[in-house]
Amino acid sequence: MKHIINIVVIIFFSFTTNMYGQKEPSAKEKYKDFAILHLDSLKKNGALIVILKSKSRAVEAYEKAGNTKIAEEMMNNIKKQNRYLYKSYIAFWKFCPVFFIYAKDLDDFNKGKRTNIFVDSTYNINNDITMNLPFYIFNEFGTYYEVQNKDHDYAPGKWKNTNYENYDPSTGIPVKSDCIVVKDKLMRQYRFPFPNYVQTWGSLPGMKKAVDNLNNRFKTAFEKGFDINAAF
Repeated sequence: MKHIINIVVIIFFSFTTNMYGQKEPSAKEKYKDFAILHLDSLKKNGALIVILKSKSRAVEAYEKAGNTKIAEEMMNNIKKQNRYLYKSYIAFWKFCPVFFIYAKDLDDFNKGKRTNIFVDSTYNINNDITMNLPFYIFNEFGTYYEVQNKDHDYAPGKWKNTNYENYDPSTGIPVKSDCIVVKDKLMRQYRFPFPNYVQTWGSLPGMKKAVDNLNNRFKTAFEKGFDINAAF
């Protein structure tokens, strides 16, 4: 009887030691699970939505001031950039369905509008294009931001140890321009190792190469998984 009691006590302490001794997953490990879930959802039941630039406030200001030549030049640059983006994604993005939307229509999209809002190859809204997939992320041309490193606030870092979610770009600092930035449905930036941005260098060849590289990064991550220690 005493022998049996000793065995029960040993088993109990072994169980409680294992239960309380389990190591809490690190922020990086939590984010890896988070990233896998998003990547899987995107591949199996989601879409990529590329944001094309609309007329900027600067253009409108020049128009109101009567500086039509400058306004036209700025609009031509915006249209050229939109063409580069569209052509690059049509040619090289294969990971999941892709849709194109103007920035000015994002509010309507976020309120649930899913038709009469997407852009076709003429760069006009096409009433026949509908997006009914439940999961989506955004790609946007612009500036890439990094959060401050918790231990060294004076320098940008890839990781903030206490947080494993995506982050609002306004909480970081700009570190790269002419990028395609990967954002979630709340317009928060993804973190490494999720494919989070790619440099474009502004030209059409550079944009095509960037989209091709980004597509390959998504494909590789889906097939081989994430290496959470690759950049740390």
